[in-house]
Amino acid sequence: MTELSQITDEDVPRRIVDEDEYYEIIGSTFANRAEVDVSKYEASLSEIGRQIMSTAGGPLSAPAQQAFEELDENIAEEQILPLIDEELIQEHRDNPIGAHSDDLERVLNYFRRQPMSGKYVILETEKFETFYIGQLTGNRGDKPEKLEDPLSSIDEADHLPYPLTSVEQAEHAVFLKRVDDLRSQFSD
Repeated sequence: MTELSQITDEDVPRRIVDEDEYYEIIGSTFANRAEVDVSKYEASLSEIGRQIMSTAGGPLSAPAQQAFEELDENIAEEQILPLIDEELIQEHRDNPIGAHSDDLERVLNYFRRQPMSGKYVILETEKFETFYIGQLTGNRGDKPEKLEDPLSSIDEADHLPYPLTSVEQAEHAVFLKRVDDLRSQFSD
């Protein structure tokens, strides 16, 4: 048996690809995993792969950004929305802060990674006494907008007072508002 330290580069088979083929493989892998029809974009698979790999954390170009948005919509509709039922909402109501089931954790992580613009936050007006739901503008330094009656159209929130009287109520109210928005987005 050969020791790991004795294996040389010559012992490892390699597939040599040129730069365009490399980026095409990346673009193709992304398109397949995201189930995105890239034929509707003007960019080739190679160009999309290059855009994905060269953003260095910055904003993506239009085709790559659009593809990521489609992927996010697919995740929301096919993986997140089916997890949300009365049992999951009850689990969050019973324990809005702390350890959660895998399904609830997946839903919460999806909500947490959404863009800052339009994200719901908890506003505390009197320390440990009065809480409201606010919404971020997405512009750094802007104060969140305090929402006046954000729970009125949510059936699952009929047990919550507004303004809210505890952090737990506020956490659950924000959760219900995010669930309601997600359901509305895909109600077609």
